[in-house]
Amino acid sequence: MQKNEQTNEQKKVLLQEEKPLIFKEQIPDDIIKELTPEIRRQYFLWDEITKREVQLHPEVVLPLIEEMFHRKYEKGIPIELLSTEYAVRRIYESGEKVIQSIYSDLLIRVDKDLYHIECQMEEQKDMVLRMLEYDVHIALNYGTQKNDCQEQKRSYNLWMPKSVILYLEHSANTPDYEECEIHFADGTSHSYQVPIMKVQNYSMEMIEGKHLNMLIPFLPIRFRKAVRSASSQTREKAGKELTELLAKCIMILKREKENGVLTEWARNDIAEFLSCACDHLYGSEPELIREVHEVMEPAIKLRREIVQELSESVKTLDERRKSLEENNRSLEENNRSLEENNRSLTENNKLLERENRRLEDGLIHLIQKSQAEGKSKEEVVKMLRELFSFSETEAKKKTENHWKEA
Repeated sequence: MQKNEQTNEQKKVLLQEEKPLIFKEQIPDDIIKELTPEIRRQYFLWDEITKREVQLHPEVVLPLIEEMFHRKYEKGIPIELLSTEYAVRRIYESGEKVIQSIYSDLLIRVDKDLYHIECQMEEQKDMVLRMLEYDVHIALNYGTQKNDCQEQKRSYNLWMPKSVILYLEHSANTPDYEECEIHFADGTSHSYQVPIMKVQNYSMEMIEGKHLNMLIPFLPIRFRKAVRSASSQTREKAGKELTELLAKCIMILKREKENGVLTEWARNDIAEFLSCACDHLYGSEPELIREVHEVMEPAIKLRREIVQELSESVKTLDERRKSLEENNRSLEENNRSLEENNRSLTENNKLLERENRRLEDGLIHLIQKSQAEGKSKEEVVKMLRELFSFSETEAKKKTENHWKEA
């Protein structure tokens, strides 16, 4: 059965029973595409926050790189976001072989260095294999260097990215590295290691001191389990600690902006991501989310603040309008191009029809001329096969169709 003919029930079976042999926790592409935008947002929220922070304010990733890889870059160095989609071949337990797309979370290039960042809510036992697969594809796409020097024995150099896993929650058993031993056919081995950043181990003082502002939207996760505890005392304590943490986050963002570490836009966006995270985690707790909003937003907004917000909204809407107009122009150009292609295709079809008629007329003339010269049907069939590479059946059919009976 073709993929586009599968029923929803069959897709559920595919999700439950026919996942790839290696990464059984991954959701197949066709299932992901059918998720509603809201479910997709909830499922991929933490990945999206990570990506959006770096898309909007690339400089926030530099302190994280310095923390994990001890590599410090000058302020203002270009940071390039790279594509994170790779085509892979999957073999399902049923024996079916398919080509699928896999997506890593974040891939950036700083100077000549490649950095791969994966954001995970919880530990996954096969995470090191996922990271290895991602890193090999990244190296093949962006880290391949050909040796042009004939004295070099190696044809290529392959540069693997510097990779890190951000575990937003961890346990006492979470290691400092995900690792596996790779054994090669020549008898050599290599220990592949990926460092782990345990986000909830970072105190507010560490985050501010190291300028790890990128981690701030993930900090409310540390109270997630306590807020859902069966004990009302535990829930009340966790709620109080959450609001205290949020107040500290807002103050840190304010100081980082005042000290020139963050721009005003970066401060506001990180604060908004923090608010989105709280809504996602604690939206089902009305009393707690009310307290969260009181901490996150001032109770009274000044007129100048309202005017500024409206002005920014108008500016954003105008930018979106211009973007839509540009998209419309692009669509109109595409339509014109399609119309031109259709006209060209019609002309080509007409030309092909004329050529086919000419070929058929030529065959009729050749067959009847050969008949007039006294050649037999068998001789004409043989001639047609030699001249036009017809099969014997085709040559006989055309000869019979155009042979003039006495």
